[in-house]
Amino acid sequence: MTGIVYTFLTHENASPRTFGLVVDQRRDGDCAFVPDIPALAQMANAQSGACAYGKIAIVTSKGIHTYQVTEGGLAEAVFCGNSTAAALKARGVEQSEDLLLFGAAAGPYLLKAAIDGDNVTQSWTFPAPAVETGEWLGRRVLFVRAVNDYAILLGGLPEATDPEAVRRDIVGSDLACKLAVVSDPAGAPTGEPVVEFFNSNGQHGDAPLTGLAAFALAALSDAELNSLFPAGELRCATANGPRTVSLPGANAGKHAEVTLEFRSVNVNLEPIETEVTG
Repeated sequence: MTGIVYTFLTHENASPRTFGLVVDQRRDGDCAFVPDIPALAQMANAQSGACAYGKIAIVTSKGIHTYQVTEGGLAEAVFCGNSTAAALKARGVEQSEDLLLFGAAAGPYLLKAAIDGDNVTQSWTFPAPAVETGEWLGRRVLFVRAVNDYAILLGGLPEATDPEAVRRDIVGSDLACKLAVVSDPAGAPTGEPVVEFFNSNGQHGDAPLTGLAAFALAALSDAELNSLFPAGELRCATANGPRTVSLPGANAGKHAEVTLEFRSVNVNLEPIETEVTG
């Protein structure tokens, strides 16, 4: 199997967001190889200064497969809004076309998109998840298992606590397991809660699209979360300081499905002058 490789870097408001690779394998039909080739993993991790990195998106004739890779070359299927946008840009999209999106779920999601120059908008439709609740050290936890496995921890982290240890303890050690921490509003200078996102390779430098989606999905049924963010916006801790981000639209549909409408993503693609064989 062969594939043409692109590097991608997405932006929002001229600030870099996610770095990784797109591999176009449409010549091989519906097949997508798992990208465990060390050379690909090394390239996908080459720009660790981005908010998120180590992403690989595989384009096939029917859809898109997205992965997170480690520096050691391990790969695991995940969902990533920015990687999907980059793959859509590389693939090109017909206006009436429906695609399949493969990630950290038992089955594919329905993917629709539109491309305007370098800007990609997309929507995902999938079975509506049941938001589970739990407790960790007296703090409430919401589990949203749809766009990756997210644990939303309300009330902040205890002092001198390692977020990676908390992520593994609460939601799991897999690369698709993510942690979002909502600070205690009473301890914030503005009285407004601040959200931090954590991946397997550390704190996300901004607000990941799948993390925002987890909040949007949880807010459909959880009154406490709605009371913390009544305007549908999160105050997020980022590498460039706090900023306010709107949640994606989450619309319940027929047959117990939900559709997420993501904001536009600006994509820069650079083809690599080689092909890889898997």
